[in-house]
Amino acid sequence: EGGFWGAWLWLPAAILVSLQFVGGVAPGWFGGFVGHVETNFGAWDHLPSFWHAISDPGVPLIMSGIAITLGVILGLSQLWRKPVTDPHNGLFPAAYVGLQRLGGVVFRRVQTGNFRHYVYATMFALLIGLWVTMSGDAGLRKPVISTDLWSARLGFILAAVGLAALIVLTALMIPMIRSRIVRVLILGTCGFAVTGMYLLYQAPDLAMTQLMFEIISVLIFLLVLRMLPEEAVKRPKGGRLFRAVFGSMIGVTIGWLVLAIGGFVETTPEVERLGTWFEANSYHGEMLTPPVIEDGVQIAPAQYARGGGGNNVVNVTLVDFRGYDTLGEITVLAIAAMGVFAILAVVPASRFKPASGQHDSTEYAARFDHRGVQYGRQIMLSTPLLRTTMKLVLPLALLFAGYEFFKGHNEPGGGFVAGLVASVALAVYRMSFGPSVMRGLKPVTPTLCIAMGLLIALTTAVTPMLFGEPFLRSATGFIERGGADPYHWATAAFFDLGVFLVVVGVSLGIINRLLEELE
Repeated sequence: EGGFWGAWLWLPAAILVSLQFVGGVAPGWFGGFVGHVETNFGAWDHLPSFWHAISDPGVPLIMSGIAITLGVILGLSQLWRKPVTDPHNGLFPAAYVGLQRLGGVVFRRVQTGNFRHYVYATMFALLIGLWVTMSGDAGLRKPVISTDLWSARLGFILAAVGLAALIVLTALMIPMIRSRIVRVLILGTCGFAVTGMYLLYQAPDLAMTQLMFEIISVLIFLLVLRMLPEEAVKRPKGGRLFRAVFGSMIGVTIGWLVLAIGGFVETTPEVERLGTWFEANSYHGEMLTPPVIEDGVQIAPAQYARGGGGNNVVNVTLVDFRGYDTLGEITVLAIAAMGVFAILAVVPASRFKPASGQHDSTEYAARFDHRGVQYGRQIMLSTPLLRTTMKLVLPLALLFAGYEFFKGHNEPGGGFVAGLVASVALAVYRMSFGPSVMRGLKPVTPTLCIAMGLLIALTTAVTPMLFGEPFLRSATGFIERGGADPYHWATAAFFDLGVFLVVVGVSLGIINRLLEELE
């Protein structure tokens, strides 16, 4: 801008810039001029004089002179006095469009919608990770094949070999069977054989968990399969050799890894002493537990006396040593259930009306839309014998679940196993009597069970911090029971109660929602 007021826009800046140039050209003179206001005395003593800088120029001065010269030339020339199109202006749009196209190509290649492709990618990444790990660990490259099985009793050998053969046979049959229902049944057979293997090798907790989980999973599989479209009659014949080779690689790698891991044994002094005690106190293969006695009362086995306070290593690990992991796992279960509830939205009952002459009953209920077209039917095991039996079995099963829960800290059981037992009983009861039994349970709904379970577990985990203790610290004690042994309690039981409620809510809620969708 011109004029008097326009000059005031650039005049202050011109004065400052001129002082900067003067100070740069004649630093010695400039230092003496401004030295009266300088608080850091001696700041200008090390600067060279003007003539010294001109007669003995350094690299910074030369580069500054070149920059000033080129700037003056460009400023006086006509080159940049007209609009100039910056070539970089098109760089970002071009890169953006290119990345969009590349992302589309990658998405179409990766997100094929075929579940087999996703399994291939996941298993291939697993194989690469295992191979890299084994290449850097000499111990994993040396599998240990134990021969202790052949020195056991004949009955044990026959049972172990038979169960192992059944597991392998059913695993090989699964990809060969075309019917989805038969696949699920064969998969369940494989799981029940694994249950027998757990019992054979004295792992009752795992056996009970596997048994209940197999029943729940078979029910969910069968309900989900009813919602899927039919498989294609003709299946592609190509790729069988690739699938066979890929599956063999996974099987051999996992088998090798299991044998290699079996060779790792902890050799701490405590474990060595326990091993010596077991060898000296075992009777016909029965494993005994070395007790710890304080004031005439058995506190806990020696191998678990340092923490947890319980005899059941599985339950103590879940609710004490690895309680933080369990809290995360039940949270994941709750999130998964929320996803199922959101995807399979409940259709309001007001949309249906019975047909003329058709009455809603617990045995059969046809559903009709507003046009009178049959919509669906209840998916029930509606035999009179089963309904009569379930009236007795349900309370007994819930009582057994409570027994498993309360004894789980010291004997086989716990909140997770008890939750699965209760879930199986309630699910079969729901399928026997229809949705009316679920409506009769209100307000104790599966979603309320999940919410209360998470709240109880989190409260139990946080409460010790109010007393200066670490997160999830458990307190233990004993309750006298007259002439019987004192009952050992632990505050971790409240955490286990949260696990129980979450398992029941998730299992029963998913099964009930699938049944409602089919109905």
